[in-house]
Amino acid sequence: MLIKLTSRSEIMHNPPHSPPVMPGFGDRLRQERQRLGLTQSEFALRAGVNRVSQVFYEKGKNWPQREYIESISSLGVDIIFLLHGQHLRTIVGAALDLDMLTEIFQTIDEMEAECESKFPAHVRARIFAAIYGASFGSKSINASSWRIGEAS
Repeated sequence: MLIKLTSRSEIMHNPPHSPPVMPGFGDRLRQERQRLGLTQSEFALRAGVNRVSQVFYEKGKNWPQREYIESISSLGVDIIFLLHGQHLRTIVGAALDLDMLTEIFQTIDEMEAECESKFPAHVRARIFAAIYGASFGSKSINASSWRIGEAS
């Protein structure tokens, strides 16, 4: 039976239960800290860790605890970018076309006007989901096909 002896330092900085650090995590963490205009010491203090821990996180030598991730999220760190390498605004921008969403809401408002009544919220949500689902990926919706009493 072979037993590998490890240094106290190695155990302290890479405990056996820690998952491997994601490639690029440390660099992205540093980028987010710099984007917020904070030094390592300031960021560490606000995140509830010491500066040495912050240095190790940014060097990719340690994986932070869940509480640290929650703390830095409240500081304005883009956690999606930190963990996945893509900024949330890029992902949301690709998935949501605000002009299309506005057009869908306007279409529902027009449908209510034609019916001369307000739809309950759950009905509006279902109509929205149907129109959005049918329109996803196109640059605009075909509003006339969603008019009540008209054939598509």
